[in-house]
Amino acid sequence: MDVLHLNQKETNKRDKMNDSDLQAFLRLNEEYVIINIPNIFISVFYFLLGVSGNSCVLLVYCLCVKRRHNRYYIPFLALVDLLSCLMNSSWEIMFDMQPLTYNDNLGCKWIRFLGNALVILSGLLLVVIALQRFMLVCRPLRHPSSVKTKKIILLSIFIFVICVSSPKFVFTGITKIKTRDPTINGTVCGILDEFSKSTSLLVYDAILRIIGGVCYVTLIILYIFVVRAIYIRNRKLSESHGKTNRILRESSNTHSDVKPARSTPRSSENQSQTREQRDSDTSNNIKIRNTLATHRFSIMFFIITLILLITIAPRLAIESLEAEDKNFAANFTDTGIVLKGFFENLYILNGVINPMIYGYFDREFRIVLKRKVCGL
Repeated sequence: MDVLHLNQKETNKRDKMNDSDLQAFLRLNEEYVIINIPNIFISVFYFLLGVSGNSCVLLVYCLCVKRRHNRYYIPFLALVDLLSCLMNSSWEIMFDMQPLTYNDNLGCKWIRFLGNALVILSGLLLVVIALQRFMLVCRPLRHPSSVKTKKIILLSIFIFVICVSSPKFVFTGITKIKTRDPTINGTVCGILDEFSKSTSLLVYDAILRIIGGVCYVTLIILYIFVVRAIYIRNRKLSESHGKTNRILRESSNTHSDVKPARSTPRSSENQSQTREQRDSDTSNNIKIRNTLATHRFSIMFFIITLILLITIAPRLAIESLEAEDKNFAANFTDTGIVLKGFFENLYILNGVINPMIYGYFDREFRIVLKRKVCGL
């Protein structure tokens, strides 16, 4: 249906309302706006912190920090996070400000398409990063993939995401929803009436859930191997450190068992052994710190992945409920409406937190950021 024709149709319907019905509709719309105020503030917070944080990440990694193998995918992930915080936060603010009166059909289709594409793109990038960490940590003797191979991977992911997200143009648009007042319906950006509970929509939703499930399982398996390999290497270093200390202590005890004829200061040999033990402690501590530093990017991406899996799960659950019944939240209480909006938008938080994680784990990032942004 033509967008202008649809919008005009909705406007004409509201023009035909009598004054009492129109006032009741506007009061209910305003009531929903007031209920959504907490989520509007949260979306503003996501917008401000996410856009500024990821802009700094792009500034540092694209212009100031050398694009090493460890950091190759960070700018692309930061760009996706930036777009997610910028677009999704803005759209959610707009929806919360027009809870029953949104009527841009074409805009709705683009919003649902891009929102879905950004979520899938972020997940697939983390899968590629997890595979990269697996190869670096668990298969270190193999050569890393070339820049050309990485570009082909990124292009393939981009094409796949467009193909998977394009059905949103078909299934979504301006649709009516029920409200807590049985006599009043609102118009929102959601699933079109003709596809509500349809087999085609349920199949598409199942495909999205399968893709998400495969990504979940793949990420978990890869990082189990990565974390296990890091743990084993650190344990071997600790055992080697303990074994060296035992040998030095036993050697020291052996010499101390031989009692001197009279009390004398500690011999130069004992002093040498003590110095050797101290040097050994320092050397092994340095080795452990170097091992942790070597794997800090693996730990960093593991935490980023874990946060994504936690924050995206509520969104996937709500979308599945909407695919089965778009009016499932019609009779929610005020608290229920706020909680639904909060958990539905929680996935945006992932893009907000990621720059903080980069700053914590990447020392070079912190140094360059302070120098370029803060002037320190």
